[in-house]
Amino acid sequence: MPILTASDGVELHYREKGRGRPIVFIPGFTCTTRFFDRQLDALSDRFRVIVYDPRGQGESEKTRRGQRVGRLAHDAHDILTALGLYDVVPVGWSLGATTLLSYLDLFGSDRIRKICLIGSSPSPVNRAGWTNGIGDVAAGDALRTALEQDFATVAPAAMRQWFHRLPPEGEFHMLAKETLKTAPAEGAAAALWDGLNQNMFDLLPHIALPTLIIHGEHDALVPVVNADVFREKVPDVRVEIFADSGHAPFIEEPGRFNELLNDFAG
Repeated sequence: MPILTASDGVELHYREKGRGRPIVFIPGFTCTTRFFDRQLDALSDRFRVIVYDPRGQGESEKTRRGQRVGRLAHDAHDILTALGLYDVVPVGWSLGATTLLSYLDLFGSDRIRKICLIGSSPSPVNRAGWTNGIGDVAAGDALRTALEQDFATVAPAAMRQWFHRLPPEGEFHMLAKETLKTAPAEGAAAALWDGLNQNMFDLLPHIALPTLIIHGEHDALVPVVNADVFREKVPDVRVEIFADSGHAPFIEEPGRFNELLNDFAG
């Protein structure tokens, strides 16, 4: 099981397949490398495809330490550095997309060729002048408390909201079991809470990279109107809306997703 050690000593598990330009997937809240099985298989004939378990998730070290977006971004930097990666196309999904934006803010784009953001929002919670987030700050606080008190029930139940149409039963239960590898609950809740409270609006006009925005038309968590914000504010942007997807287009419409990313990353 491949393991890298982050700069603060936390062990991070990753998987990789193929050769060529690196594509690095950054999973979302509670998610693991298994969520990107289809991408590892479909894209590895042309690219070096890498996906890792964020700290506290999947097979990575279980820790409360560093469960905040800035540290998660540093972990992404540690992955790229340890593997000697340049000319990278990082793909961030949900909290992973927020992590990727934070990476650009903190470390710049020296190692990066292009970026892809899936189900992303520049401000996941509502604030003055912005009402297209997941909810208000109080809702985020309530979710954090619920996760801390009953993670084993709340996390899999929340996962059902990610899909416009649920995956086949066997796959759904496998993915749900993957989310339950996340520990401790307080750490996961802290990472999500910090992610929800990020405000990346001022970063968007300064993203000097080709950017692909992928969003599900039926995303019940991050309203699809968020894609329009990236369209308006990111200088070199391409927006693709998936008509039959919710929050996880790479699972719900994998054929179109893989074809699109194959074209974009080439």
